[in-house]
Parts: sequence; C-alpha cells; structure tokens
Amino acid sequence: MKRKIFNYVIFLITFFSSVFVIGNDKVNKVTDFEIRTTLSMAPYDGVGGTSMVDTGATIENGDIWIWGFRGSGQSGNGFFVLDSSPPQRVQKFLDEKISITQAVGGAYHILALDEQGSVWGWGQNGYKEAGAGVCDVAYVNTPCRILKFANIVQIGAGEYHSIALSKSGEVYTWGHNDLAQVGTGDKFPIIGLHKIPQEYFNNQPVVLIGSAYEGGYAVNASGQVFGWGDDELNSFGYPKSTQRVRPTELNIQVDGSKIEYICGGNGFTEYLLDNGEVWGLGDKRQLGIGARSGTTTVPVKIMSNVKTLYCRFISSLAITFDNDIYTWGTEGYDIGGGVPIKRNHYDTITKVDGGKHHLIYWTDKGDVYGVGYGAAHKFGRAGNIGWPGRPMSSFVVNQMKKAYGDDYIAGQGK
Repeated sequence: MKRKIFNYVIFLITFFSSVFVIGNDKVNKVTDFEIRTTLSMAPYDGVGGTSMVDTGATIENGDIWIWGFRGSGQSGNGFFVLDSSPPQRVQKFLDEKISITQAVGGAYHILALDEQGSVWGWGQNGYKEAGAGVCDVAYVNTPCRILKFANIVQIGAGEYHSIALSKSGEVYTWGHNDLAQVGTGDKFPIIGLHKIPQEYFNNQPVVLIGSAYEGGYAVNASGQVFGWGDDELNSFGYPKSTQRVRPTELNIQVDGSKIEYICGGNGFTEYLLDNGEVWGLGDKRQLGIGARSGTTTVPVKIMSNVKTLYCRFISSLAITFDNDIYTWGTEGYDIGGGVPIKRNHYDTITKVDGGKHHLIYWTDKGDVYGVGYGAAHKFGRAGNIGWPGRPMSSFVVNQMKKAYGDDYIAGQGK
C-alpha cells in the first residue's frame, strides 16, 4: 500500500531533450536529438507535463505562475497562500531577472531550471526533495539554488524525489530513497545531492532522463534504456517485481527508432518514439490496451501519430499530429480509459499542463480549460469537471494580462 503521508500530493512531470550526442568519443553540440525531442513536446515549451494534485502551474514569458494549494511553500514567495488566492508569479525570479525554461515537482515540492543551467527548488523538504541538503529546512519557502551554473539541460521529479541531467551527460538525483528512487545502489531513506556513477550507464553519457512515480529513467548515447526505483507490476519489464537499487538496463528494443520521451506512473513505463508511436510495459490496465488485469514484461504498442505523450500516476494523455487528445488508464475524473479515448476539446491546443488527477490545456485563442479533479480551486472553484473542460481564463489569464498587458495571448509557449 502506498504511503498516505500528506493530504496533498503533487506529481509533476516534464521532459526536455539534452543538447548533445556522442560521436568518436567526443561530446558534440548538435541539434538533431534536441529538435526531435522538443517537437515531441511542441509547442509545449516551459512546464509542458507539469503534474499536480491540488496545485496548478505553468510557465509564461519565462515566469512561473502558481495557483491552488500553496500551503507548503509552493508559492515560492516566502509565505503560505490560500487556495482561492489569484495565481502568482515567483517574485524572486522577477526581482533577479531570472528566466525559467523548465519546471517540475513532486509531492509538495517544485523545481525550476533557468536559462543559465541552474536548478532551483522550493516547497516541502522533509526528504530533501526540494533543497537537496543545500537548503536543509522543513519547508523551503523561497527558491533555493541547488545546482549553480551546472549546465543542466533537463529536470524531473517523482513523488518525493528529484532528478537532473547535465549537458555533459551526468545524472544527479536527491530526495526520498526508501524504494531506491535516487538510484544510489542502496535504499538509505533520505539522500542529499547525488551523482549517479557513469558506469551505471555502461560508461556512456546520458542524453535523456525521465521520472516515474517512485523511480527514474535514463537513455544513454547508444540508445540503451535504464530504470531504477520501484519495479511494481513489472514496470521495468522484469518477471519478478522488486526495487532496482541502481540503474538497470531495460528490455526495450526500438528497432532504429529513437526515444524522444520516457515516463512512468504507478506500475507502468511508457515511451514515445520519433516515428510517433507510443509503447509501454507493466500494468496492462494503465497501458490502455483493453485488459482488465495482468502485466506485460514485453513492450506493447499503444498508439501511433502522437506528437506529445504525458503519463501520470495511473493514467496518460497523448496529443496527435491532428491535434486530437486521447486519454487512457485506470484514473477516474473522466481522464482515463480502458483504451485510448478521443476527447472533445476547444480550438487548437498550444500547451498542456496537468496533474495526478487533472489536466489543463491552452488554445491558440489564448484561453485555458481544466478537466478532472478540481479541488483547491485549481479551476477557479472546487468541483470535478468533464470534457471539454471548464473555462479558466477569468481566473488565470486575466492575472497574466495584468502583468503583460491586455493584448497578451496566453498559452503560446514561453
């Protein structure tokens, strides 16, 4: 049974590419891998797959906007905020003219990556998930710089742990490790900033990372895929589920296609290839393949024609190149499905945020809509919402217009 430590659990997950590939034993700055991975999220620059239960967040104009539950310091502004308070930007980044390119988080904690390659953390810090031991207090109320000018290119987070990837292919982890989430080779419960030895990735740089609910993923320069943490329901493809205390190579063969995005939930792994196919392994119910029970240790194809994949606790979302939204998994609140279900939505989608039990999508007209579990005023009021979603512009976009001007069109990227 999973831990029920907090009343509010947020699980954010977003993934961006590295900025290099390997050739002739040298790290070369190229764009092919970067462009393909960015396109898989495009035009979802910024937060992209942010996932929270009772908090909403997005990146606009290089700023992080946060609303909903902010009772553990999630506002980043040095104080607790009522759920019903209007969306706010993190003032420290405004004051210091710091532009944010990625933001992720987990249960009560948030991470941000700035354009200089530094990582910041704030929020609940009981397992060092926010402060990594650099800021060692129970609640980090203002952003703490964890990795300063470290050339970080990607960040991620699970329930109570965090992960970062450097430009040179090094993987850093920190936080709760009772299920080997940090990949240290043991299950010592709380870990400060840790660099996973390169030998765990067959002595090759890592070019892409991903996060699971209680674990992590890495793809090295040769395309080998590694996972660590809780292997519940065969989510890593091994017949006997157990915790993997160090990165272990997964049985994922991509047949010449390249993995652009990899993610995991509670008991499953999914990945998006550069040919638009989504594959997964683990709990068949979460994979949306029409099964009522059972697991698969061999990857199965879920969908084609996909440009964006976003998997969460027990459900997933895909956006196709035709601008259609599909959801699947055992999640309720109208955001799951025994098989991928095409959902009704408004206009052309430009950006998607979301959470453990909810989704927020933005359109080319500058509007924003919420679907799913609506507690803590994530949608401007409490209550669960079905498709095509509850309009949120009067709550969220109006605050952005106050900051950027009446002509500002929200949700179009950074």
